[in-house]
Amino acid sequence: MSFQRQHLVFVVAVFFLNFFEMGVVKSFGVFLADISFQLDTDYAKLGIIIGMYHGVTFFIAPFIAPIVQGMRVWVLVIICVIGSLSFSCLCFTTNVIQFSILSLLSGICYAFVRLAGVLMFYEKVKDHFALTYGIADSGNAIGMIVIPIFAEFLLEVYSWRGTILILGGLLLHNAIFVLFMDGHRNEEDAEEISYSVVEEDGSEAIDAASEDVVIDHLELTRSDSENNLIDEAPSNLPNAFGTCVGKCFRYFSDTFKVSILLEMKWTWLIMFYQLITGMVNTTWVVFLVPHGAAKGFPLPKAVLLAVFGGLGNVVGRVCQGIVVDRGWMTSFDLTILLTVINAVVFLVDPWIRLFWLLGIAAFLGGLTIGARTTLTTVLMRDLFPTVFSALYGLTCLFYSIGEPLGGLLAGWLSSVAGFSTAFVVLGGIEVFTCLVLIPSRYFLGERIDANNSENRPGDS
Repeated sequence: MSFQRQHLVFVVAVFFLNFFEMGVVKSFGVFLADISFQLDTDYAKLGIIIGMYHGVTFFIAPFIAPIVQGMRVWVLVIICVIGSLSFSCLCFTTNVIQFSILSLLSGICYAFVRLAGVLMFYEKVKDHFALTYGIADSGNAIGMIVIPIFAEFLLEVYSWRGTILILGGLLLHNAIFVLFMDGHRNEEDAEEISYSVVEEDGSEAIDAASEDVVIDHLELTRSDSENNLIDEAPSNLPNAFGTCVGKCFRYFSDTFKVSILLEMKWTWLIMFYQLITGMVNTTWVVFLVPHGAAKGFPLPKAVLLAVFGGLGNVVGRVCQGIVVDRGWMTSFDLTILLTVINAVVFLVDPWIRLFWLLGIAAFLGGLTIGARTTLTTVLMRDLFPTVFSALYGLTCLFYSIGEPLGGLLAGWLSSVAGFSTAFVVLGGIEVFTCLVLIPSRYFLGERIDANNSENRPGDS
């Protein structure tokens, strides 16, 4: 297989993985009322279940990353089939407990498939990574626009149960795209994904990772010293308990790479940024249409805001790749710029009265949010290529924590003071995020510039 064709295979495969999953998630809103009536439950419980279905995909990412790295493709296919069938079986549920269990199982299965797709994409696609991954990631935004429209048509013909069955069939197609992503990875491949970036001539690019290697060596030495001290300590119950807890913590830390947050400088700031991103993205997606209706526009017009935002989301995910790969800006600098733009969009919201201005604001909001979502993966590749899988998993974890926090904060503010106030508060949070990112750029400057020049494919 030629490099160009392999490029295309991974872009198409990851695109449709995102397209089907995110489109199906957003389609829940189409038949939410019917599910609520037939299962005799309320919107709040269904909202928690749907949030659990989507949120678990990100929340468990750092914990399943060590498993996914060495997983064979046929195992991933089986997991994908189980997840798809679990989703289809939602059409047979008669109560909310059955519905929640099957939703959770489907979400967990997709977590494996999604994470494997990202890690395999990172492994195989080296050149023009920001652009190719941006195109693949745009499947999320396009799926959010297309599949809910398709689901609305299905609902009129087959009811919500038939619609879910058909949507589960669409998810089943993801097994085919998993097979497209080459054969299984051997141990050397899995180790390369996690710990080394190999240049085209086969030599290891260790300049950017030298600091991390030293840190790992010091940590190993420290751990050995602690173990020696523990072995020499008096053998009594408190010390034995402390030894057991310490060993369990070290095992957990080493297995899931949680120690990276302590060993590597400035990673906490990146995680804080991901937490804020989860809050802002959730609020924008959930409250964009109700916000337009609250400003006095008819519902059909307010729904158009979601279309404008979705188009901006697609443009943002693709265009960030052009900017980064051509070297016009680093991924970190572009993230800061997009955060500034998003802060301004939120802060000027109370003064927007005309619909066409609100449409522009929705487009810009979608553009910045879409670009920043994709840039998270590019950032991890640029900043921490030697521990990409671990850091990517942790960013997913913090993002999943930010999602419910954002929905809770914005929902409370909207009910107390209105949607415009909620958007202004989020704009203030974005300003604070900028104040955190800008000094981080200074301290991470050498790492950013070095890795950015290495990762560009020689302007070819």
